[in-house]
Amino acid sequence: MDAQDPPRLGRRLPEPLISVPRELIRNAFQLAAVARVSVMSASRFVNQLENEGFLDKYEDHLQIVRADELLERWVSANRQMAVDIPVRWIEKELAASVAKYAVESKMESALKYKAKGNGVTKAPVRCCIGLFVAADALGVGFVHGVPPHLYLERLDHDVLQKLGLSVKDAGRRADAYVRVPSNKEAIFRAAVMREGLPVSDVLQVWLDASVHPARGREQADEIWRRVLKPLFGRRR
Repeated sequence: MDAQDPPRLGRRLPEPLISVPRELIRNAFQLAAVARVSVMSASRFVNQLENEGFLDKYEDHLQIVRADELLERWVSANRQMAVDIPVRWIEKELAASVAKYAVESKMESALKYKAKGNGVTKAPVRCCIGLFVAADALGVGFVHGVPPHLYLERLDHDVLQKLGLSVKDAGRRADAYVRVPSNKEAIFRAAVMREGLPVSDVLQVWLDASVHPARGREQADEIWRRVLKPLFGRRR
């Protein structure tokens, strides 16, 4: 199950840092609807959390307990190194290019929805900045000088060109890196907008930084100290 914040860990974080539904989750049926998965998958997920002691069932909602341990499990499950695709600049203003692309994609999506009738249209490729540059945008940046990362729903060379990026000759010296996530909904549904720029949410930034070899642990520890520890418990 592609659960960005098993039942509603993200509700404890302020809206500028993560975009998640804010209602209480009462049962597996409601979780399935919110997460857009099957009831069977949601039920299996809820049962697993309960069996391992991470879930309390109150009269009116489900509540995560031992959140710090669950987050550590989440990091451990993410140890497999992500595949970063090196890219070179065509235009160096990545943030401006991403923000412009996000606005154009939203307008394109709205126009297609209005005009599609009964037809099927292809949705624009979603994107958001990630890792250290995302931490800076969220106001929790600590590590500087690392090439920026961009999450892209799928590798599309036309989209890369719109973003001012190219894979040509990037293997020799990368200006930035593109990641195509396997858990797409967890990345893009939880992303937030900061001054028109789509930004990976703070939990995802913490998760990615925790396993990143280039001073990632320092960045993750900073996010834990400033944002997560006051909400989720003891020092990891």
